[in-house]
Amino acid sequence: MRRLLPLACLAALGCEDVIPPTPAAEPGLFDHPQAVLFVGDRLVVGNTGYDPADWRRGSLIVLDATDLSFRAQIWTARENPQRLVAHADRLFVVETGILDFSDFDAPRAATPGAIEAFALDGLERGARAGLLELDVGPIDFAARDERAVFSSALVNSVWGLNLARPLSPAALSGPTPLTTAAPLGLGAVRPWREGFVIVDFNSDSAHLLDPAGVPTGCSVHLGESDAVEGAQSPWVEGDALYVILAFAGVVRRVDLGALSVGCVAPVETVVPALGQVPNDLHLRGEEIFVVHSADNNVVVYGLADGRERRRYVLGRGANPWHAAFSPDGRLMAVTEWAGQGLSVFDLASGQVRRVGASP
Repeated sequence: MRRLLPLACLAALGCEDVIPPTPAAEPGLFDHPQAVLFVGDRLVVGNTGYDPADWRRGSLIVLDATDLSFRAQIWTARENPQRLVAHADRLFVVETGILDFSDFDAPRAATPGAIEAFALDGLERGARAGLLELDVGPIDFAARDERAVFSSALVNSVWGLNLARPLSPAALSGPTPLTTAAPLGLGAVRPWREGFVIVDFNSDSAHLLDPAGVPTGCSVHLGESDAVEGAQSPWVEGDALYVILAFAGVVRRVDLGALSVGCVAPVETVVPALGQVPNDLHLRGEEIFVVHSADNNVVVYGLADGRERRRYVLGRGANPWHAAFSPDGRLMAVTEWAGQGLSVFDLASGQVRRVGASP
């Protein structure tokens, strides 16, 4: 469960020459935020409410994407919202519920989790469009047309959802196991062509899924050793899958088109040396943006040569978690798990605005 557990020690790790963003007086707005998403003229942030000492109620914070003013707080049905996906006219929120880590090698669900849907046109009012309770610690979600797939923090399987039906057990299919070699879950799923691809953190493998979310049998090992290298944060661009190998500290790429034909495809290293605790990846044109939680920065690497081009620095101890980009590509929002805030960088002007507790 390495990725699910934020590392408390990260708050004590800093980086040199930190230039803290300008703070805004919004104390108490955030509670260990992680997921973040631009939705039209709104910016939605998921408050996990989780730290190693406590599980608190999760919520969504809705901000105006232009001036970062507060619009609404929406309490989630279950604890620990981990993923936000806008699809068609709904915002889907994936919530693990409370997880019991008393046996770290065999975590279990202490309460049900859920996949919750909100109507985009009534988001500020918290207009719920559906709720599906699940006992498997759901952690990631991807949608295409009227089909969706979700994964688990606890079970190395995938489930399908028929989005043409109400969000209920009747719309559910699965589970379908990915592999018996790594029974613990923690898969990240993304749409690809007519189906999906899932990247498993514990086995360092990528699996192709058909349109219903069922594994096709084609998979590839993304690591370079038998040790867990921590495959996460997949990004699909055309037929290319990019992933972070968190423990190896690299970005790798594989051709999914080739994988789908012969179930074999070479894996190449795109960025050979990342910073400390890389936690999120985004591809923007010919550049790769990587969020480094322990270095308190976002570093931009050239896709062609893997070299650092520039970096965006957050305050010491911010522990940045996820990033999101505005539809026009001008703004980058970064959540701060330990900093209890949100920093928004204007990529054109270099201006930084911050919402949350003062650094």
